[in-house]
Amino acid sequence: MNGRASPFEPDVWVIEASGRLDATQVPALETALQEAMTRGRYRLLINLEQARCLSSSGLKALLIARREARAHGGDLAFCCIPPRIREVLETTGLIRIFAIYESEEEAAEASIGA
Repeated sequence: MNGRASPFEPDVWVIEASGRLDATQVPALETALQEAMTRGRYRLLINLEQARCLSSSGLKALLIARREARAHGGDLAFCCIPPRIREVLETTGLIRIFAIYESEEEAAEASIGA
């Protein structure tokens, strides 16, 4: 998982998730999230454009990271969600918990966790 500052809002840290966010890929996601937060990056945006699926282990990692980010005055949001992953978020009810944006630019304009 790649992490970088948003070109639209430098205080927002973007993690580009790709492939299957399941038990085999969750450790890489958790590492990217922890590295960001260890560096004081608590305004997190997960770009899901290249993600193919999101399992319960992926959801758990994202919920834990969101709780930690919020405890430090930040938040965790999603952008560029493929239909299959949007369906998972709707089915689980998590679509009401996470902020969701169509693009990185829209997320930056909304000032995630600010």
